[in-house]
Formats: sequence, structure tokens, C-alpha cells
Amino acid sequence: LRYGKNFHISHYRTWQIDTPEGNPLPLTCQGGDFEIFPAYGYQKQALMWFNLLGDRELGKLAFQAVQRDGEWILAGMHIQQWTLKGKSSEEYFEDSQKFQTKNNPLAAYIYMDIAAKLLEGNPPIQFSMKHKLREQSDTLKSQETITPYLIANNLSAIENEALDAINEFHRAKPKDQAAAKKLFLEIQSKPDAPEWIVEFNLEDQKATQEQLKKKGKIARVEKVESYFTKYGPSILAHVRFHTELERSQRESECLSIARSIYQQILDQTPYSGIRCQFYYPRHELGKATKLRGIFIRDKKIRGEKTADKKPADKDSKQ
Repeated sequence: LRYGKNFHISHYRTWQIDTPEGNPLPLTCQGGDFEIFPAYGYQKQALMWFNLLGDRELGKLAFQAVQRDGEWILAGMHIQQWTLKGKSSEEYFEDSQKFQTKNNPLAAYIYMDIAAKLLEGNPPIQFSMKHKLREQSDTLKSQETITPYLIANNLSAIENEALDAINEFHRAKPKDQAAAKKLFLEIQSKPDAPEWIVEFNLEDQKATQEQLKKKGKIARVEKVESYFTKYGPSILAHVRFHTELERSQRESECLSIARSIYQQILDQTPYSGIRCQFYYPRHELGKATKLRGIFIRDKKIRGEKTADKKPADKDSKQ
């Protein structure tokens, strides 16, 4: 589905490789633009590179063949998405640089992250540019200018510190909760600690949820990254809820977060929507949970009518 229903495959290049003693060390090609990674254990090898042209996207298809006992056999196949919404990694890199000059740090990071992901993975043909793109993506992500967009609008710095300690306490095993409890008590004793933190009962999880609901401390975005969909470039927001909510409430919070991000920094950025991946305090960030996420199209974020009847969270890639 990622490439479309109809696609055409055409041969691009073929290399015959001689690796003494079957040494799998990479071979540098075209002045260092890319490297070929041979299969291990075979001296005579061949690598065939094909272009895959689909209705939607362009891909690269690589076949590795090795000679064993005088016969050629297929040793591996790898397919790699080459474009997203018809644009290559190099074009997303250029877009990211434009967003940097426009003082739009999150958009710059998202587009640099897309550029890096389009070249990532472990194909037998690897481009040297991918390391530079990942380094630049990590640099953009770590900039302090992005931090305000990873924090819910109604949370102060000390509230985020307290919530970190609360989440860690409820996520840890009983024998490992002491460090998180000690940290929370230190935060609780600070002169500028809000009233809800001072009165907070860390041991009572049910009371914890009720307090957070009452104070409106429901969710925050802990991480963002790029997200591939059939609609084009998107954002994946990792959203942690500090209290358990019904699905409709989770979806409402996601829409609120999406609109906040859109209004603040992405109103002039071409992107197709935002997917929220949900977590509760006990969940580890980045690991799958039973909480179903939701993808919200850009039209719905802007308040326009959309034909989608259900959350479009399939046919996508992080």
C-alpha cells in the first residue's frame, strides 16, 4: 500500500564482488557516496539494484546473490522506501534548513528526522549521508528551543519535575520506589512548589489520579518525531496521561495537543496530521501498550470537514 497498487520495477545497477576469505567489510563506491555491505562467508557475490516506481512513492530494491559450490543462489533481499509524498531524503534535508532560517525549530527537526529515516535501516547499500542526517536530527531535537513544545501548556517546570517523580514511582517495582519517593519529597518541600504538589499523597494512586484530574494536570507530550503515512509527512507525539481516561477523553486531549502544536509553530508547515501514542504512568516510553493511539488529519485539526470516518492509523511508519 505504501507504494500504490500499480508499480514498475526497473534494473539500475549490478556489481560483481570478490571478497577474499568471505570478508564482509564494506566497500566504498562512487567517491564515498555510499557503501556496499557484502554477505558473510562467500568470496564470489553479486548485488543487483532495482528502482521501484509506484503510484505513490519510489523505492529501492536490492538482491544479494552468492556463489556456493559453483552455483549462484539468492542470499538476501531488501526493499527501502526512497520518497515520502514524492520527495527524497535530500529534499527533506533542504526543507529542514529552510525551516531553521524561519525560526521554526520543531518543523526543522521533523523534516530532518524524515530525511534521516528515509536512509536508515540495514540495506546492503548504505549512503554515507545517513550518518550526517541522524547527527543533525539529534542536534535539532536536543535544542532548548524545542523544549516548550514538548510540555503541556498548563504545566510549569517544577510540575514537570514532580510528575516525572510520580510516574517513576508508580512505574517502578516496590523495592525500587525509594529513589523516586525521595526525589518527590525534595520537590514537595521546595518553597515554590504549587499547593497541589504540597498536598499530594504519593502512596495513594487512586487519590493521585483524582488530584491530577481536579487540577487539570492530565497529559503532556514527552517526545515528538516524524511519522510516515500515505497522506505524507506527519508528526508522532508520545503523550503520557497522568490519570486514566476514557477513549473519547484521550482522543479529545490528542486533538487539543494537535491544535496547540499547529497554532504555535506548524501553521505554515506542510504536514498531513498528528498521531498520538498514549501512555499511562506505568508504561515505558516507546514500548507498545494496550492503549490505542489515534491519527488526526490536518483538516480536522484546522476544523475542516474530513471524509475519514475512523482514525487513519494504518499504512504508516514511524
